[in-house]
Parts: sequence; C-alpha cells; structure tokens
Amino acid sequence: MLKVGEPSPAARIYACTKCGNLKALLVGELAPLCENCAKKGKEQQWKPTSKEIIVRSRNIAAEIERKKNWLDRTADKAVELFSTPLLVILHVIWFAVWILMNTGKIPGGIFDPFPFGLLTMVVSLEAIFLAFFILISQNRAAEASELRAELDYQVDVAAEKRGQEILALVHELARKKK
Repeated sequence: MLKVGEPSPAARIYACTKCGNLKALLVGELAPLCENCAKKGKEQQWKPTSKEIIVRSRNIAAEIERKKNWLDRTADKAVELFSTPLLVILHVIWFAVWILMNTGKIPGGIFDPFPFGLLTMVVSLEAIFLAFFILISQNRAAEASELRAELDYQVDVAAEKRGQEILALVHELARKKK
C-alpha cells in the first residue's frame, strides 16, 4: 500500500483503496490525493495493480549533457558568453579606444600604428577561435536534434501500435454487442 505523499517504489498503475480510481505513477513520484475521495473527505491509500508502466521517453537534454567533454562545455560557455549584447558593446568600446590611442587622439603612446597590424591579428585570432567554438556547439546541437527526432519516431510508432490495439478492441467489443 502506498500512502498519500509517499514516493512510488515502481512505475505502475495504482488503484484507490476507497473508490477504485486509477492513477499512473512513475518511480519516485509522490502519491497524490485521490480526486474522488478528496472531494468527499475520505482518507485513502493507493494499492498497486499488476499493470506496470513502461516509459519509452528519454531525457535527451540529460543524455547530451552526460556525453559532453570539457571541450564541449568550454565551447558552449564561450558561445554563450560571446553571444551577449554586452560583449558587442565592449568590443566596440575596445576597438574605439585602441584606434583612438594609436592615432594619437587619446594620450598614452602609440603601440600599434596605422594600419593596426596587431589589432588585425588579435581580432583574426578571436574570430578563428570563436568560429571553432560555434562549430563545436552546432555539432552538439545537431546531435541533440537527431536524438530528439529518433525518440519522436519511436514514440510515434509505439502510439500508432497502441492506437491500432485500441481500435481492434473497440471493433471486438462492437462485434460482441451484435
């Protein structure tokens, strides 16, 4: 017997001990109050039935997260950081200060005279690394998308089979009524 508020030890269908109402609970899911008995103020428990629940769904996000290595996580963080409006503003300020300093408009010494070879090299290296990080993140996103599509297909096939089974049962019941 499963009391209200207790976690379900197994993924199965449970029946209310007072009214027979059925409830599907997954492993660890807390047993709720029975909707029928709660309205009447009855205290009830949940009795496990013989019907187990087979969950075909998977948590794709958790699977992808488990597969990530340090480089994948670094790439994701870099793309997340570099795709913020704040960083765009900081880059504009950085380029403006760099150019103004190296054209003599801001005092402080010219360390990269026109045509700003050092700035060009720094920006090029930043672009190369950013492109790598974006490609790594996109590959990971594509893999997640493929896994989701595969799971959707499996769920669709299972639902189609179940629908056909239900339709067959309905036809059988209709045949028996005649």
